Amino acid sequence: MNQLIQKAIPHIIAIVVFLVACAAYFSPQLQGKVPEQSDIIQYRGMAQESKAFYERTGERTLWTNSMFGGMPTYQINTVSAGNNLKFLDRLGNLFIKPPIGRFFAAMLVFYILMVVLGVNQWLAVIGAIAFGLTTNNLILYETGHETKVKAISYLPLVAAGLILAFRRRYLLGGILFAVGLGLDIMANHVQMTYYFSMTLLIFGIAQLIYSIQRKELAHFGKAAGALLIGGLLAIGSSASNLWITYEYAKDTMRGEP
Repeated sequence: MNQLIQKAIPHIIAIVVFLVACAAYFSPQLQGKVPEQSDIIQYRGMAQESKAFYERTGERTLWTNSMFGGMPTYQINTVSAGNNLKFLDRLGNLFIKPPIGRFFAAMLVFYILMVVLGVNQWLAVIGAIAFGLTTNNLILYETGHETKVKAISYLPLVAAGLILAFRRRYLLGGILFAVGLGLDIMANHVQMTYYFSMTLLIFGIAQLIYSIQRKELAHFGKAAGALLIGGLLAIGSSASNLWITYEYAKDTMRGEP
C-alpha cells in the first residue's frame, strides 16, 4: 500500500502543478471574466432560434430558419444525451469550465502520453504544460475554436493507447485508444481526427514491417485487433451524430455533385 502511495505522489504533484498553472494563466476566469470569442458569438446567433424553441416548448428541433434559407441543426445545436463519454470529458476537466478546465485536461492527457513513453517525471510535466499552453491552442481558443482545441487535447491519449497496444499491453492499450478516440470524435471536429488518423496509419504500417522482419505477426494481429475493437467502440459512441452528418453532407455543396 505504501509503495502504491509513493508511486502515486509524483503524479498527484503533477496534477496539482497543472491546475495551478492553468489557474494562474487564466486567472481572469476566476474573476468572472470571459474572452470575447468571435466564433462563439456567431454560434450563439446560429443556435438562438432552436434554443428559444426548446425554452418555449421543451422539445428540441432539428431544423432552423436562422441560417441561409433554412437548414438542419445537426452541427449547430443538436444534443446527444446518450453519449456517456461526456462524463469522462467533464471529469478530465475536473468539472471546471473552460478555459481552465479545458487546458488542464490537455496537460493531463499529454502527461499520460509522456509517462507511457517513459519520459522523466519532471520533463513530462514541463512537456505537458508546453503542450497545453502552446501558441496554437491559445490562438484557437481566443477565436472560439473550442471544439478544435478539445479534439487536439485528446489526441495524445489516442497515441498512448496505440503505443501500449504495440508494447503488448493489449487490454490497457485498447481501452485508452477507445476512450481517447471516443472523446476526440465526441469533440465534433472530425477534421483533426481525420488528419491524425493519417499519422496513426503510418505508425501502423511501420509496426507491420517490424513485425514481419521479427516474425511477430501474431503479436501484430493481437495489437491491431485490440485497436480495431477500441476504434469501433469509439465510433459507435458518436454514431448518431456521425451518421446523420454523413447523410446530410450528401445534400450540401460538399456532397456529391
